Amino acid sequence: KCVLLKGTKWVPLHGRTARDQTAEILQGTGQDFSEVRFGKTMALYRAEQHRLLELLRALALERVCAMIQAIARGYMARRFVAKVRLVQPDIEAAIQARDVALLDKALAKYSKVCGHFASMVADTGVVQTAKRLRYALVEWEKIAQEMDAVVRLDIASDDLAFESLKNAVWRAEELLDCPGTEWHMQMYEYSNDMFLRERSARLDPKLQRAMDLLERDIMTEIYSECKALRYEDPRLADIERFVG
Repeated sequence: KCVLLKGTKWVPLHGRTARDQTAEILQGTGQDFSEVRFGKTMALYRAEQHRLLELLRALALERVCAMIQAIARGYMARRFVAKVRLVQPDIEAAIQARDVALLDKALAKYSKVCGHFASMVADTGVVQTAKRLRYALVEWEKIAQEMDAVVRLDIASDDLAFESLKNAVWRAEELLDCPGTEWHMQMYEYSNDMFLRERSARLDPKLQRAMDLLERDIMTEIYSECKALRYEDPRLADIERFVG
């Protein structure tokens, strides 16, 4: 009967007996099955008709499988959306509160209700936002603690402390699309300002010396150091033209 699929529906059969329905199916294919002979309980045909029937069945199954998959995906998507709506208010409230504990609770509820859809349906926008916010808040707390410790050190004379400050600031910059708490942002602004001032204090004299001496090795070295620290200065363009 699958060979009678038209669009998304099957052509109805009007025959009352199996013999009549079989003849109706063969006629519905539009192929020549005039050599098929019907007995009381069987339909007899040759190899040529058998190959044609197998081809028709293979082509029909391809269409039928695609239709079944579309119906199944639609059903699962509707079920998933219905389940997400049950937990979405909790997730939105946790996002609004910007609280890690509430986010964990809301995401755990989401996982329990919708977890079996995880391999079939992508997270909705609000769930992605909640997961990103939770990750960012946890990272902001770690980074802010590191900054709080390193800003108490003498970064002017301690290269390791300066390197730690740089790493913390750069890691924080990757999270600026999802700001942390007020304290997190205060620590970032203070640490970033300290890093920028110390970076200038370290690189400006070296740049000036390189421009005064115009020695290729010195210019190349300070140029690499500036690039490694993401330091922008008009004199770097002059070094590029000079060194090539």
